[in-house]
Amino acid sequence: MKKSLFYIVAVAACFVSCTKDVDNYSNTGNAAQVNLVELSFSASADLTKAALDGLNVVFSADDEIAVFAEGTAAPYKFTTTAGGANATFTGTAPTASTYYALYPYSADATLDGNTIKNVNLSKTSVATDGTFASKQAIFVAKTTGTALAFKSVCAFLKITVPATITDLSEISIFNRATDLAGAVTGTFDVVPGDGVPAVTITAKNGGSSEPHTVGLSPATSGDVIGAGTYYLPVLPVSLTKGIDLKLGYSDFIGRVLSDYNAVFESGKVYNLGTITKTKIVPYINFENYTLTTSGQTQIGNLKGNSGALTIETNPVSSSSVNPSKKVFRNKTAWNGTSGMFQTASNMGITTAVLNVVGTFRVKIYYGGDSEYYPHLQYNKGGTAINAARINGVAIDSKDAYDAAFKPADWNVYEWDASQLSKTNFSDMSGFTLRMFVDYNNNNATYDASTHKHIGYVDDISFVLK
Repeated sequence: MKKSLFYIVAVAACFVSCTKDVDNYSNTGNAAQVNLVELSFSASADLTKAALDGLNVVFSADDEIAVFAEGTAAPYKFTTTAGGANATFTGTAPTASTYYALYPYSADATLDGNTIKNVNLSKTSVATDGTFASKQAIFVAKTTGTALAFKSVCAFLKITVPATITDLSEISIFNRATDLAGAVTGTFDVVPGDGVPAVTITAKNGGSSEPHTVGLSPATSGDVIGAGTYYLPVLPVSLTKGIDLKLGYSDFIGRVLSDYNAVFESGKVYNLGTITKTKIVPYINFENYTLTTSGQTQIGNLKGNSGALTIETNPVSSSSVNPSKKVFRNKTAWNGTSGMFQTASNMGITTAVLNVVGTFRVKIYYGGDSEYYPHLQYNKGGTAINAARINGVAIDSKDAYDAAFKPADWNVYEWDASQLSKTNFSDMSGFTLRMFVDYNNNNATYDASTHKHIGYVDDISFVLK
């Protein structure tokens, strides 16, 4: 995933003016206050760096900010009538030596010492070409003088939809982690200051066992997301279990694996690239993956030979077929074994998706010649499928396999549900991949002198019909 590391900073400008005392109650539900004063905050957005990545950051004419006076808890609402790159916000608040500000305004937010608490980033956003949805991204500021310097709390995921895609109704991003630390949206506390805002996530959006999601939808229900470039605000988090893009088209739901080992930092833009309409449903990419040998949820070893399975550096990272950094290694010293491994019964893919899955796909690397011909066993013990496609070539003989196989490089293997006399994989509870067998599905002999019982696997996925 290409990352564009450009900070988005709304820089302070001009003045805070005290016009007159206002002897009344706060306009935001504070306890009775006296000696409120009318204030004007003039702010401008510095687009110099943000514009380098195409992001348009300006105030709207109806924007509102929350202003906190030091020593008070509830926010005071300040509004602007002009908007644009320069905007003047007016309202009333007590006189204070320090002010804190939050964009957009939230009546639920409170100030506790130097911390703005109970701020929430929504998990849904309206697709807005060239920028983020109005009032969606969150900025904060602190001042001891007469100027506010707004800084972005959010990181921004940049997604481009090409003109060739005309039926896209949804873009959702899934961080597979369910822990609080990995929440991409939710409720948080933030400490504004001169540097990057310090964020503490206190609650995630969605159920406790749900993966973290954030999504873009059309402005009008039933419409489509048109061609353009969109910026989706997310909280600053580290991905722990990978990220998927779910793409809703008129005829199918697509999923695209983007990246692992990603860290989203406040005020930075991460370019997820241009969407392509694909029917590939990713299952496992091993960029940031921890193997387990018991109670596994995705990959396990059928024979319990846990030492045979590890995550390693890609032996040919320059391969155009598979440039991944990390891959799954299967190495066994057992003589006469197939080196098979399995997924657990919980595939982690819904029946609705499996109903339209027609092909199982995996990338495999062997360092030597084509003595190995991997076989797929349906439901972890059924009949092994012999025939397959290797690098797009249908294989019906050992000679055809030898001609299509690329030694010391990555090969793409595909097995179809039709080869099991099935129309899809809807009843597939798991599979076993036999790595070290010959074309006739006989176990290959282990060669201790050359350690030929070594193979690598990556990018396990399904292909929709």
